[in-house]
Amino acid sequence: RMIVCFDISHTQGAELVGSAVVFENGEPNKTEYRRFRIRGEWGNDDYR
Repeated sequence: RMIVCFDISHTQGAELVGSAVVFENGEPNKTEYRRFRIRGEWGNDDYR
């Protein structure tokens, strides 16, 4: 079994980054971890 978790973070609406963490058979698979830099005009809006 594989579980992939994603998280999107920012600093007051700027410097958006994302990360992915992978677990296989209940153990972390750090070779599959990923970081993403997100570009664009996005603001802090949890409603949208």
